[in-house]
Amino acid sequence: MAVAPFLRMKGTPSDLIASHTRLFPQDQGRVQLLHEGTSFEGQAAYCVFFQNIRTYIDELERSATPFAFTLYPGGSFYINEPAVDEKLKRIFDSPAFKCVIATQKITRDYLIEKGLCDEERIRMIHGGVMPPLDLDEMPEKLYFGVHKKTVDICFAAWKYMPLGRDKGFDTFIHAARILAKRFAFVQFHVVGPWDEEEMDVSDLAGRIHFHAPMSSTDLRKFFRRIDLIVSPNRAFTLMPGKFDGFPLGCCVEAALSGVAVCATDELGQNLRFTHGRDILLCGVEAAAVADMAGEAIANYDGLCELAAAGLRKFSEVFSWEAQMAPRLEVLSQLLSLPVPPPVPPPRPVPPLP
Repeated sequence: MAVAPFLRMKGTPSDLIASHTRLFPQDQGRVQLLHEGTSFEGQAAYCVFFQNIRTYIDELERSATPFAFTLYPGGSFYINEPAVDEKLKRIFDSPAFKCVIATQKITRDYLIEKGLCDEERIRMIHGGVMPPLDLDEMPEKLYFGVHKKTVDICFAAWKYMPLGRDKGFDTFIHAARILAKRFAFVQFHVVGPWDEEEMDVSDLAGRIHFHAPMSSTDLRKFFRRIDLIVSPNRAFTLMPGKFDGFPLGCCVEAALSGVAVCATDELGQNLRFTHGRDILLCGVEAAAVADMAGEAIANYDGLCELAAAGLRKFSEVFSWEAQMAPRLEVLSQLLSLPVPPPVPPPRPVPPLP
């Protein structure tokens, strides 16, 4: 069984487990493959993404295993989709269901407004769990006029549709053309499965650089020479009801590496950040993105201050304490629940004489 070819990952799930345990030998023997139909023997269960809990709900219920899960955007979860709502209701109505963690305001509000889940069973933990970062082990942060002669602007995302319209790749390229005419010293970078064939970038030749997908560690090192990341993603573009979380993971990785963030928030999901202080909130149109980025570039000292404030704020919002402590509390509560007896399999009906 190959691993998700659309992720361009090679090997099998067993290969990934072996790779993980090489990095984290303390997990040797603790990470196992879980197949659909596998019998559960644990005291409680927890997983992330709608697709995963949907896959195992029948077995969790049959084994009477109390469970909680995190409902991140994506993972087959869309809003205003009757088929998804029906499956969510099946999960939330299960006697084994105890709690759902919502990571976005729109998710929490949707579950309540649609009557899919009781509010008291929803835990709102904005954001997501990110690997801890030790800046002391990172390369030196490079600054324009001190370490380099360019201001470097980046776009990073995975490709899910032509022109990457859902992530704003097309917007980034159009904004880059505008900025390239204003600033001769600005360079542009694209990280992910993108190349010059996606859009005509001949007018940016020598000033735009494409980088293959990177691991989280390599990406954070790469960000140490980037000044600004632009994330003009659009909601409900890949398909109706499909939305991204705010901020995107690439923006979190960048901010934690000392990069200023310019991102869209069409759905009003921002709960913790302040425009102009620790983040820039832009529109989805190329001209608006270019104007906001251009103002930041023209005031480079202010851009550096924004990045520093963003690093402090993102470090607070995505700290281990802010993200893991409430999750561990949910798991602790799950483990303290009495384990009910499993539901016996249905009695076979004898054939008619």
